[in-house]
Amino acid sequence: MSHPQHCPGCGNRCSLDAPSCTTGERYARSLRAAHHHPAPAAETKPVAGKTAAALKAEKLSTLRPKKSVNQKAPAAAESAPLSLEDRLTLQLRALERTMECNQPGQKSGQSRLLTLLAAQPEGQLSQRTLTEYMGIRSSSLSELVHKLERSDLVQRTECPTDRRTALVSLTEQGRTKAASLSGAEANPFRVLSASEQETLLALLAKLNRGGK
Repeated sequence: MSHPQHCPGCGNRCSLDAPSCTTGERYARSLRAAHHHPAPAAETKPVAGKTAAALKAEKLSTLRPKKSVNQKAPAAAESAPLSLEDRLTLQLRALERTMECNQPGQKSGQSRLLTLLAAQPEGQLSQRTLTEYMGIRSSSLSELVHKLERSDLVQRTECPTDRRTALVSLTEQGRTKAASLSGAEANPFRVLSASEQETLLALLAKLNRGGK
């Protein structure tokens, strides 16, 4: 639209390039201000298929700081490793279960007692010695020997040199039973060499002496 060349505010009809009255000057200033005022910003039209809320969310996402690709989530706290003492204890308990599994058909205590007696040159030991070898109370050993006596696997006799001592020996049936237990399938130590078994024996003996 073309602008007027003269001020229409009064009858003087001043030229707007050089107005001669106050009215013309004010009109000229207002016209120049209107001519140089920036037009209002056009509203951003939504992109096809996107709502105003979606566009706002995209704008906010550009303002948020992005995580570094090398930034890692905090690792979960790892379980504290077992102490050497705990690991040794677990291995000894596992060994006890292994020995029980390698003695089918007999309770662990019965099999151990029969095997101990069979390993003796005379096939007998005193109850006191058996108590020490097996690491059980004398009352528990007496109960165990009594059960084996009823099964006709062992017998008790009086020691000829000390009447206060009872000797436990294998019967004929007990020797047969002990022989069946002395095979490879009943020996959990077969995976160790003879020297390794000797080393293990020395270590276990030292461990047991230290607990007394």
